[in-house]
Amino acid sequence: MWSALPNAVYPTFRSGGTSCGMYQIGGSIAAGFGFPSGNTVAQVLPGFDQCGGDTVSWLTTQRSRGALELAPGQSVNVRVTVDASQLTAPGKYAALPVKLHATAPRSWGEVKGTVTSAATAGSAAKPLPGATVQLCAARDAASGTCTHPRYTVTTDAHGGYSLWLPGRGESLAVVASGAGYAAQSKEVVIRRGGVFDVDFSLATA
Repeated sequence: MWSALPNAVYPTFRSGGTSCGMYQIGGSIAAGFGFPSGNTVAQVLPGFDQCGGDTVSWLTTQRSRGALELAPGQSVNVRVTVDASQLTAPGKYAALPVKLHATAPRSWGEVKGTVTSAATAGSAAKPLPGATVQLCAARDAASGTCTHPRYTVTTDAHGGYSLWLPGRGESLAVVASGAGYAAQSKEVVIRRGGVFDVDFSLATA
């Protein structure tokens, strides 16, 4: 089944598939098609960051010998171990016939939301895939940019993001930005067990 892919966030200078996933490297092309100028970016298509043969970090197998060669009708037992400490976020994970459901520690909290473009007289608001969301200990009040980032995530194909982190009652600035859009900042206090919705509507720069 074919499905539509999200539009590129930045103009592409070079793209390739030598590593796992679909990547774009570079920025806008200068006059005369010389070295790219303006934005200098490296981005991966949201949701397409793994190859089919990737090693699953949370799943390991243990057996007393190397590669298995089985005759028709023959079977062998292989011990499979799952390790939730290898995950970056709670959720449901699957690899082959193995499924893993991980829950976050009770002392953690989740910051999540959606980044969209601001509606104008000529266009409706739309999700911004590939936008950058940073949680910062400090930011520049004039530009709204993050000066001391603690965590950085990228929005998915629907403009959504989610980040789990320890709920220490710490106040952090959440800064959203995207190519061609003015950065926007909001404050959040991460408390244990909480879910904090922080949405952004970015105006064009």
